[in-house]
Amino acid sequence: MGDRLPEFREQLLNTKGEERLAVLKTIQRNGVEVIMDDSFLDAMEVCADDSNVDVRRMVAQIAGKKWVADAEEQLPRAVELMLRLSYDVDNGTQNIALYLGLIPVKNKQEAVIRRLVEAALVMHMPDHYDRIIKNIVTL
Repeated sequence: MGDRLPEFREQLLNTKGEERLAVLKTIQRNGVEVIMDDSFLDAMEVCADDSNVDVRRMVAQIAGKKWVADAEEQLPRAVELMLRLSYDVDNGTQNIALYLGLIPVKNKQEAVIRRLVEAALVMHMPDHYDRIIKNIVTL
């Protein structure tokens, strides 16, 4: 699969909807995100604007896990992407972005803290509320 990375990146950049979703599913199903480099952030940023909600959810899952939740060195650009997705019109996308992309941020900047507080107050999701409050209190 590693030899297909350039192909995957191009497909993510140049397709839409179901075609893009199929590529993201292939990446996730085969664990390709483990070997993706930071150049995939360009593609993830483009995909985050896709009209297909499942594409945006998968972007939040893949990018949040790869560049924030599981990353030794969290990329500010990935955190910005997660911040953006945390305001998505879809609650599921917001949820994933908060859980994988904002709660785990180690050095939270004001915008991330503000979004976490806002989410804790507005989103009536007890599991996230507890995580958010514990996370903010430890700052």
